[in-house]
Amino acid sequence: MCPLVQYLQLVAVVQRSLTMVAVACDRHIVISKPLKKRISKPKARVMIFVFWMSSMIIALPTAIHSKIVYLQFEPGSNGLCMEMWESHRSRYIYSLFIMLLQYFVPLFILMCTYTHIGYMIWIKQPPGEADSTRDMRIASSKRKTLKMLFAVVITYALTWLPLHVLTISGDVNPELYNHMYAHILWLIFHFVAFSNCGSNPVIYFYMNKTFRSGFNVLFDKMFCVNRYSQSVRRFTMSKPSTGAQRSFNGSFTFHRRSRKLQKPTGSCQGSTELKTL
Repeated sequence: MCPLVQYLQLVAVVQRSLTMVAVACDRHIVISKPLKKRISKPKARVMIFVFWMSSMIIALPTAIHSKIVYLQFEPGSNGLCMEMWESHRSRYIYSLFIMLLQYFVPLFILMCTYTHIGYMIWIKQPPGEADSTRDMRIASSKRKTLKMLFAVVITYALTWLPLHVLTISGDVNPELYNHMYAHILWLIFHFVAFSNCGSNPVIYFYMNKTFRSGFNVLFDKMFCVNRYSQSVRRFTMSKPSTGAQRSFNGSFTFHRRSRKLQKPTGSCQGSTELKTL
């Protein structure tokens, strides 16, 4: 189980970095060449498949060299899942390769693409005659967009740097892992690094009005579907009532109240309900 856990962790990390690079390049193409045909869904699926396969191949050495190591030779002592290489040089070279592929190359591409995107957005002039109110609003929107782009790059750089520095330092000086706080720092830096996975949606939500509006629409639809499913459940569990009336001539006339379920329409602004006819 230890090799599998270590392997899947690195696969997910490398795959996400490759995906971020692909998204940045796609945004750059859309901004720099707006008339160019967008990538099709089949090509996007092929790219995702290639990213996953590449990540699985790159992370194979981690699965091969990972094993449980017992630091204290005592009964019942807890083991640590670590990479045990034949030589420190091999481990150091592989760590440098992962750091270059997963950190420096994606960071360089993100900086280049988002800097160029920000430059093109800033120098682009609105069409038509000058309007002070409109121009101020557009300038404010441009500043928010630039802040969002640079926040994504800076967050990626800061969250992953401590873990890579600790990894390379431990490969250069293995005695570092014997320090009493080494494993605590290892856990903290891992948490900080993996927190980058959830940082981008938070940045987009607080700094992008379009993303925030789309999220609200999606949330409304999910809440609407949930209320509708609950209404369906209540409707199916309830039985139509049947009553009987006795007329003056002694005969009985039966009547049935029918119920009609109406699906929600629109953006779920109204309530989903069961109407009795």
